[in-house]
Amino acid sequence: MAAFFDFMKKIIYILALFGLAFGFQAVQAQESAQEEIAVDSAQMQKIILFHNEGCGRCSVAKDFFDENHIPYIGKQISEGDNRREMQQWVNKARGGKSGGFSYPVIVLNQDSVYYSIHNIKAFLTELKKEIDAGRF
Repeated sequence: MAAFFDFMKKIIYILALFGLAFGFQAVQAQESAQEEIAVDSAQMQKIILFHNEGCGRCSVAKDFFDENHIPYIGKQISEGDNRREMQQWVNKARGGKSGGFSYPVIVLNQDSVYYSIHNIKAFLTELKKEIDAGRF
């Protein structure tokens, strides 16, 4: 298990470096006093995609995952408690600080939260490379 977490830290580092080059925010989830996020075991080690109806970048992400057969859990933020859960992930990633952000919000293996992604296509292309290489 420790090897897995070391491996994920390397992936996060690589994606963060890539993010700096393309101007998106990659934030490793931090411990905070925020309410715990309830995630069932079926969601462990998966991609969670919080998306909004009519959001172009959200559609790009959903289409990319579908076309490349990348499994993900899609959560429409207008349904049920999905908006509250998404906000909890973003707040946790920010260390409890509030502020604006844009969609989609992507959670990778409950370790990393990506939001306000400037270049969604470049981000997804790099993520697919990491998946194809077996690093995610």
